[in-house]
Amino acid sequence: MKVVKQIGQFKKTEGITILQDERWNLIFSESLKKAEKHGLSSEFITNYLRAVHDESIDNQEGIMNS
Repeated sequence: MKVVKQIGQFKKTEGITILQDERWNLIFSESLKKAEKHGLSSEFITNYLRAVHDESIDNQEGIMNS
C-alpha cells in the first residue's frame, strides 16, 4: 500500500478527489477483459479488484482527513 499512500498524498496536495468514476470504470473493464483472456472468472476478478479498490479508498481517505 506504499504506492496508495503516495497517490493519496499527491491527490491531497493537488486537490484531486479520491474516486474518479471514469478512470475506475476504464481500469475495471480493461482488467476484466485481460483476466478473462487468462482464464480467470469474472466473479473472481470483480471481487479481487473491488477489495483492492476499497482498501485503496480507505487508505486515501485517511490521508485526506489527516
